[in-house]
Amino acid sequence: MKTIVMMALSCAWLTTALGQPAAIALEGNTQTPQERFLLLKLNSVTYQDYKVVHEATLNRVWDILNDSLKKRDRQLSEATGKVTQLQNEVTFVRAELKAKESSMAEIKFDSTHVSVMGINF
Repeated sequence: MKTIVMMALSCAWLTTALGQPAAIALEGNTQTPQERFLLLKLNSVTYQDYKVVHEATLNRVWDILNDSLKKRDRQLSEATGKVTQLQNEVTFVRAELKAKESSMAEIKFDSTHVSVMGINF
């Protein structure tokens, strides 16, 4: 009976003691997704050829990665919108510049030529 109780306590201790370090991958906001993955893999429990990760830890890492991807998508959308806005401004300024240049050319032509009866001299 003592053996069974000791084995049960040992299993419980191993599960909690060895399974918890994978939560290190959840700490801090400065880690890249690659670093989080490596921490998760390094701090997981090895069973034969397999790595065992607690489902709750894995779910939390997944949530963090999804948040990071959504943030990058939002930043990309904002940057794309700004680029489009700047391109529209450049197009508008170029059209305005052409109009001014043609106006200046007309003024220059009028100032250097004299028109008598519709004929330019």
